[in-house]
Amino acid sequence: MKRFISTCYVFLLLSFSMNTIKVFALSKTFTQGLYLVRDAGLVTNSTYKVRNLSFRNPAVLIVFDGNNMMQEFLRLESRSPEYFIRPLGYDYIIVIIGDAEIEFS
Repeated sequence: MKRFISTCYVFLLLSFSMNTIKVFALSKTFTQGLYLVRDAGLVTNSTYKVRNLSFRNPAVLIVFDGNNMMQEFLRLESRSPEYFIRPLGYDYIIVIIGDAEIEFS
């Protein structure tokens, strides 16, 4: 009986260790410009954190939906902390104004 319990325990332990899924978010960096979410490689319907990586230059981030209604407006100072933005739709447009690098993670 002890051998059976220890064998089951080993198989249970192995089955849990085989099914681990490692999830990590790849960050994307964008500069000044106009980006379509579907072409920028961003995942739709997920929340992103954005921040300005530039040491000197502030930037403005504007997000429009498919009906050209503004959904987000953020002024990101240089080396800004991370801000959460709403989930992006497939037909959303991202506008970045300013000589800075904006990181989406």
